[in-house]
Amino acid sequence: MNPFRLATVLLGCLAPGFSILRAHDHLNAGALAPTAGSPLAFANGASFVTNSGYLLPLAQPSAAEDPAGTYAGWWTGALTLTALPATLNNGGPEFGRAALGAELVARLETVSGPAGGRIGFWEGSDGEESGRITFFETVGTTNGRAQILLSENRGEAGSDPFGHVHGRVFSADQPGLYVVGLRLVDISTNGPGGGPLHPPGEIFPIYFQAGITIAAVSRSDLATMVTYGAPRGRRYVVEAAAGVEGPWVAVAPLVTGDNHLQTVTLPADGEAGAAARFFRVRVP
Repeated sequence: MNPFRLATVLLGCLAPGFSILRAHDHLNAGALAPTAGSPLAFANGASFVTNSGYLLPLAQPSAAEDPAGTYAGWWTGALTLTALPATLNNGGPEFGRAALGAELVARLETVSGPAGGRIGFWEGSDGEESGRITFFETVGTTNGRAQILLSENRGEAGSDPFGHVHGRVFSADQPGLYVVGLRLVDISTNGPGGGPLHPPGEIFPIYFQAGITIAAVSRSDLATMVTYGAPRGRRYVVEAAAGVEGPWVAVAPLVTGDNHLQTVTLPADGEAGAAARFFRVRVP
């Protein structure tokens, strides 16, 4: 039996007045080169891929934020997926853009996370949230086909692949940490033989975190490591106890969230590194 047990984790909530669509990040789609035949890629992907520790925080909106109950039962959050502009009219050309005439989509191809969990996507008009879920994929999906249209050029030959649509919302229906695998695909027919201009990109994994949760507890001979996601705008403290009834004691300093995973390292000896231990993350 693993002596390291995860305690009941206190779930955070959105601060009063915080809109689902406010303070969102932008993940920019393009290609390794703006020429036909170059694979698609996220130009700023190094800041979002799982290896960076970035996570998209999802939280349950309050009744004031969601008076119609549209997102009841879902943890929600916004990450804007853009297609980089190639012409002056759209603010380009940007480094990392795709070729003229490309039409980019992001395919939600793989999902791992809490058993039975689902990742959903809500398609809104620019700046306006949708009242209807567009699709969802279930944890365990390895060949998902649901996709998000990024370019706004309708695939016209020689047109700018640019796209920047707000009002879109991601969601999950179970608390926990998910890994969502996105793949960029060119659905244009402007390439050789009426096919696409660009081959698909590689699967791009990104963390989605619903609520506040401990991602992992691991142990070496020298230390115990507690890893958790810390959404932006709150402060967090890791606490430990010998049993679920407590008493709970802080074992690390307060951390200000920055939408990244945080790891607390506790020495193997002494009270903080005792073998039988429950851990939790608390928002003071």
